[in-house]
Amino acid sequence: MATVFIPPMMRDLAGGQHTVEVTGATLREVVRNLDAAFPGFRDLIVQNDHLRPGLALAVNSVLQSTGLMASVPPDAEVHILPAIAGGAGGHRPGVSRERTVEQADRSRKPSAPAGGNPQSPGKWH
Repeated sequence: MATVFIPPMMRDLAGGQHTVEVTGATLREVVRNLDAAFPGFRDLIVQNDHLRPGLALAVNSVLQSTGLMASVPPDAEVHILPAIAGGAGGHRPGVSRERTVEQADRSRKPSAPAGGNPQSPGKWH
């Protein structure tokens, strides 16, 4: 079974759970089984039988460029990731679109301003 990590804005559908266990050999099957267990998930994740714009799915920390067709190995971790606004607005030829979840997390973390104290976040002096 795959462990699906539920983003905060979708947790109400899963009864407040942060993770749920779901079967499926592809992301399409995982989403279908997630929706069977917690009705409403498919409508939030899928639009016109494709991954809804503004969302990404990662399997074992790798963002999937094949959408719902991506394979899901047994005991995989599946992350539902809402898109973050901004960026260059287009794909650059020769640049891989697949990034690990860790790379995405690193790019989201703010850096300390000049003279800031990284040991006390939120209290920059």
